[in-house]
Amino acid sequence: MDDFADSFGSWLGLVIAALVLFTSFWVFVDAIKIGVRAGQVPGFKGSMGPASWLVFCLLLWIIAFPYYLSVRDVLKRAQPRCPECGGVVVEGAHKCIHCGSAVERILDIRCPACREPGQIRESRMNEQIECPVCKRVFPATSAVVQTAKV
Repeated sequence: MDDFADSFGSWLGLVIAALVLFTSFWVFVDAIKIGVRAGQVPGFKGSMGPASWLVFCLLLWIIAFPYYLSVRDVLKRAQPRCPECGGVVVEGAHKCIHCGSAVERILDIRCPACREPGQIRESRMNEQIECPVCKRVFPATSAVVQTAKV
């Protein structure tokens, strides 16, 4: 009976080790695929690069793997995407490396009246825009531009 318990225990340990290794490397590959990089979300505690995620998962899998799954969408949304093919656009690029279409910068703005945040394409900066909250119409150039994204 002790032989069965010993073999089952070692078998179970191998299965758990394989699970930790497989899922940790999946996190690494997935983080590369969705374009995760260190510091991409300012002030966000899960803002690490793919290699850091791999080490975090290997060392503290029981915490790191569920945490990565819970923050994956936040990390994915933080990446600028091509409007044509949906591929990740390199910061500062004018053309998508996946499909070759022209990529326009998207600017973060705030309504001058109610300070509601929003975004606008760079080509629309000379137009009149309407705030979806306070319904005030104002020139886009009067909105407070915070940061620029690709």
